[in-house]
Amino acid sequence: MTGELLKVLKDRPFDRKSAQQYIGLKSQSNFRERYLEAAFSNELVEVTLSEKPNSLFQKYRLTEKGRALISSLPNE
Repeated sequence: MTGELLKVLKDRPFDRKSAQQYIGLKSQSNFRERYLEAAFSNELVEVTLSEKPNSLFQKYRLTEKGRALISSLPNE
């Protein structure tokens, strides 16, 4: 499931709502539990505003590790 999030973030950072819609999920908690938490714990995704974690302008982007992983995935 994290692979879907990585593909979304491949080209540019997204806010939570946009990334969630792109994947096709309605539940915010489901998105956080199944996608974001796994991506954060594996250091594949980071926030763009680390000094303001609850900002309305917060976005998520791939880390170097996340970019390396996405480049190793087969193209669809």
